Amino acid sequence: MVDKVALVFQQHAVLSCNLDYPMDRICGEMVEGIESSEFWAKTFADNMAIVCTADILQTCLSRSWIRLDQINLLIFDEAHHTKKNHPYARIIKDFYLEAEKKPRILGMTASPVDAKVAPERAAAELEALLHSQIATVADPAVIQQTICKPKKEVIVEYDPVVGGIGGSKLQRLLREDIGHHHHFRKSFSFTSYAIAELGTWCAERYWQLLFEGQDVATLESKTVRDAEWDNMDPEKFVNEVRSARETVVSYTFSQPRMDLSCLSTKVLRLLEVLRDQYKDHDSDRKCIVFVQQRNAAIVLADLFQQPEIAIPGVQIGILVSFSAQPPIEWH
Repeated sequence: MVDKVALVFQQHAVLSCNLDYPMDRICGEMVEGIESSEFWAKTFADNMAIVCTADILQTCLSRSWIRLDQINLLIFDEAHHTKKNHPYARIIKDFYLEAEKKPRILGMTASPVDAKVAPERAAAELEALLHSQIATVADPAVIQQTICKPKKEVIVEYDPVVGGIGGSKLQRLLREDIGHHHHFRKSFSFTSYAIAELGTWCAERYWQLLFEGQDVATLESKTVRDAEWDNMDPEKFVNEVRSARETVVSYTFSQPRMDLSCLSTKVLRLLEVLRDQYKDHDSDRKCIVFVQQRNAAIVLADLFQQPEIAIPGVQIGILVSFSAQPPIEWH
């Protein structure tokens, strides 16, 4: 069992690479017919291991699609969540305690205590609820060779955010066409922010990527819906979107440069750090740059792949979450 859907895929991938047994992964919205005893009977018959969220197992047990005595080993990933009314805790309280034949329990966590109580008390409560004992190495020196030692933190300073109020030339042109469209409000909000935080080139590149990446028909259909919602003339809205696209297509975009006319000092400092870390072309180092806006991740990844900016030997990728995020912050 895992706490989040993303971990279903992660843990299933690990098990699949290390075990020869047939196994399955199950999330609520990815399998048809999941809400039936027939589905679960077949799933149990076909597989030796199943990875699912705790909500899935709790629902199955509460509706008698499966019984706890059908499970030999019950593994709790991030076991420290087993408290209060979390599905982990409800499975133990509502089903495990009453089962005549109980499965073995294995709880996995890097932080068995995460509550704002005395560590001894929190650990004792977790052991009691899971009917298990917390086990770790007696001598921390045993695992020192396998633990990545944290490197010394380095703080890089950059100049305060300035500008961004008036926007770039392209932004001003687009405001004349589509500044009043509901569909583009978030885009204007991001680019105003990007001009100050990332630099003018990043903000203008965003509009180029936006109009290149979205099908014109899709943009027009969204515009029509917005117009109908605002009781405006749909044809007028569509023509404005077409005009905005022509503005972007005909606009002369500059090539990125390592100066303040294109990029903010924040981005310039980041590039300096990365170039220093990857100055050895045969380096096998890996790096994560955390940002808190998806569009910032997309634009920065695009910037780092531009010939004028790219770092030799460095490959760029993007990993995006689906939670609402506050403004950008790099660590």
